[in-house]
Amino acid sequence: MEDNNNQSLVERVQRLEAIIERLTVQVENFISSTSPRSTAPGSAFQPPPPPTVLQKQPPAQKIEQAPPPTPRAAMAEPAAHEPSFTIPDHMKKSEYWLNKIGIALLLFGAVFLFKYSVEQGWLTPTIRVLFGLALGAALTVIGLRLYTKRKHFSQVLLGGSIATFYITGFAAYQLFHLVPHPAAFIFYVAVTLYSFFLSLKQNEFIFSLIAIIGGLGTPFILYTGEGSIPGLMLYLCILLTGASGIYFFKGWWSFFWTSCIGGWTVISIAMFGDKSLTYAPLLDKISIEVALFLALPLFWLVPLAREIAIVKNPKLLGTSLPKPTEKSPGSYQPNLPEINVNLLTIVTPFLSLFLSTAIWQWQDAVWGWVSLALAIAGAGIGWALNAKTSLKNFAYTHLVVGLILLAVAIYFFFEGDVLLVAITLQAAAIHFVKIRIDNKSLAPLAHTLYGVIGFWVLGRITDSRQGSTLLNEQALSDLILPVSAFVLFKFFKDIQEKRIYLIGGFAALAGILFRELDGNILFFVIAVETLALLYISSRMNDRGLLTAAHLFGAAVAGWLMYRLFDPSTGPAVFNEKSFIDFIVLASIAGATFLLKDRDVKQIYFFVAHIALLFWFLRELSPLTNGQGIVSVAWGLYIVALFVFGLRKNLTVVTKTAMATLLVLVGKLFLIDLANLETIWRVLLFLGFGAVLLLLSYYFQALWKTKKG
Repeated sequence: MEDNNNQSLVERVQRLEAIIERLTVQVENFISSTSPRSTAPGSAFQPPPPPTVLQKQPPAQKIEQAPPPTPRAAMAEPAAHEPSFTIPDHMKKSEYWLNKIGIALLLFGAVFLFKYSVEQGWLTPTIRVLFGLALGAALTVIGLRLYTKRKHFSQVLLGGSIATFYITGFAAYQLFHLVPHPAAFIFYVAVTLYSFFLSLKQNEFIFSLIAIIGGLGTPFILYTGEGSIPGLMLYLCILLTGASGIYFFKGWWSFFWTSCIGGWTVISIAMFGDKSLTYAPLLDKISIEVALFLALPLFWLVPLAREIAIVKNPKLLGTSLPKPTEKSPGSYQPNLPEINVNLLTIVTPFLSLFLSTAIWQWQDAVWGWVSLALAIAGAGIGWALNAKTSLKNFAYTHLVVGLILLAVAIYFFFEGDVLLVAITLQAAAIHFVKIRIDNKSLAPLAHTLYGVIGFWVLGRITDSRQGSTLLNEQALSDLILPVSAFVLFKFFKDIQEKRIYLIGGFAALAGILFRELDGNILFFVIAVETLALLYISSRMNDRGLLTAAHLFGAAVAGWLMYRLFDPSTGPAVFNEKSFIDFIVLASIAGATFLLKDRDVKQIYFFVAHIALLFWFLRELSPLTNGQGIVSVAWGLYIVALFVFGLRKNLTVVTKTAMATLLVLVGKLFLIDLANLETIWRVLLFLGFGAVLLLLSYYFQALWKTKKG
């Protein structure tokens, strides 16, 4: 057997040597085939010798762990950190800067030439204007002819031609007064259309950017102190409609944002310019409102429609769906279309609504219906987009906007108690929408609304009660907050949300009850509420909720002790205050069966035990020979407690009973001997002595020790 083992080991060593020899040959062949130059003398690659530890480990395992030899030629130096920003290659070329500097100098030269010609009287105003038109035309022709050969140079020339035409039109109308306002306006419109044509023909957004700036500035460049608001709004609507159409097909965000900002600026100037809207003609107000109404689809829906079209039919716009890129750790790659669409979704409806309220002095109910219509539109769009995974981010934004607009509508519709109910229901609805679509982005909005409602209700708690107890509009409106919090508690999955809303709901309910109730019934209801919170917390076994429940319990226990030192009214024991206090202290004792923590259970037991002793003292001591009756009641209670502790093998209970018995003995000698008649002293001492003897006799029979 030993010879066979030696032979097997020799064979394995031979196979291993053969494998190493083949690997050495392959590495040498690889180096010779990949190295472009011969290796210097003395630095020829030498394969490493076989590791000496091969004899201690299985060969297969060692071959897997040994790294392959790496030739020096294949080793690369660590790459240096690339700069975070690099100048584009086309901006490094001299042509990029020279042509821009050149066209700027050319335009300044043209301005100086005009100025010099005016000073010298060489050229008449008509010739100066014709010269400007000729220069613009020349730049256009040259720019178009050079577009295929020198694209950047051609763009500079064409941009210069557009600027030349605008300057020439301004000079012809404002400086030289050669043409009337309609002719100048038509000329400016033609230049704007020419700029749009160039941008579409050559697919360059810069011309559209120049066109929209020039188009928006045209009414102000040609302004002479008199103007028509309806005409301005009509021109603006046409211009913005064309700009939105160009954006839809081209997706030039800088151009579209310029259109939006410029459009809102023109509308604001028309509203808050020289004339007051209060006394403005009705036609002016209607025209501005038409522009505001048109801004909703142009600035809100057109960008969204483009993103939907890209998702559903990318070929329609000549685009393709963006491929998801792998983000490096710590990097931030913003999705600009998504950010822009969401921002416009948030801004546009609220800005249109705000400016509309400044135009019309309508009743709040009318604006409530307008806000409600916008809310339904926003929420409806969001709900429809939610079905498409790639559009969910737009859906959430529209849902939030719809819910905020709903809050605005509620504000216009209601006031006081009804407004509180409506806002609370809306906040709850936001939470249910968040749960339904399983997205937490709506949570901050709903939590904020609930925070505002909480402070609102807190302020209302300090008010005086209005109407019947709990059956008045104020109380029923306030109760919607804790009720909705309890309902949401059942649906929440996040433990933090459960804690906050359950504790907040109980706190709000307690505050409302303090305002609406008083006396014994208030104490009883607060105790029941505390017991309910303790029950829920113990079922969930959540430390945070249990802490809150213990704080509620401590408040109830302190309140109970305060009441026990306040004398009862009515017959002893059989009165409302006595009955409620006994139920509360019994519930404190019963709470020990809900708790799992041993120390906390003992605290609840001690509180209930001491409270019961004081309850006997308060209720029985006013009677004739009351101290003797109290001693009898204490004694019976101690015996029952002692027997219960023995039967259940509860050491804490039996020790508590023994300690209380010592207190009772002290009471017999210190109080009862001085205050009771002789017959009572005899009966008490004889009775307690006999009872204690019986307990000691039956002690072993009563004590049920644990088995095992």
